[in-house]
Amino acid sequence: MAIFLHNTVIKYLFKSPIKHFPRFSSLFTPDYLSLLKPKIPLYGMVNVHIKGYNYPTLENFQRLIHQHAVQLDIDIENSFATPSKSLKIQRLKDVNTGLQIDYQLEVYERNVVVSDVSSIRLPMFIRLLESTLPEGVTLKVQPWDSTIENKRYIPDKELIEAKTELENMRKK
Repeated sequence: MAIFLHNTVIKYLFKSPIKHFPRFSSLFTPDYLSLLKPKIPLYGMVNVHIKGYNYPTLENFQRLIHQHAVQLDIDIENSFATPSKSLKIQRLKDVNTGLQIDYQLEVYERNVVVSDVSSIRLPMFIRLLESTLPEGVTLKVQPWDSTIENKRYIPDKELIEAKTELENMRKK
């Protein structure tokens, strides 16, 4: 009985024209590879750079950037601070007396690196950051560059001096 059933199934398959069989893949590439491509274009790595004079405000805004990214389902690749820069500003109080007023300002910078952001969500994310931008904080969104990460490292002067001494000893 099983042989008869097997034979009838084979006869039916050979009688039916080949055009009824579905074509699941193309000649050279399988269809599932095209399903892996995103339908909406993606940006690569994008750096969100914030700069300000007030440290607590800058830290709170960086926390807010993280919260917005999580809400919009944006992947945060990295987040780091760069060393602060000290600015000394002198202002002439009066021309006749020649008195000066000195100000010491610290400029703080933070970077948040996001990756694989869809071209629909990135403008919404930027607009959301612009609308919540605190006073005195500047926002810059730019493509990721590896030189940005190199600015975060402080060179070790003692190590550099030791290396130069070692090179000088080798030359002698």
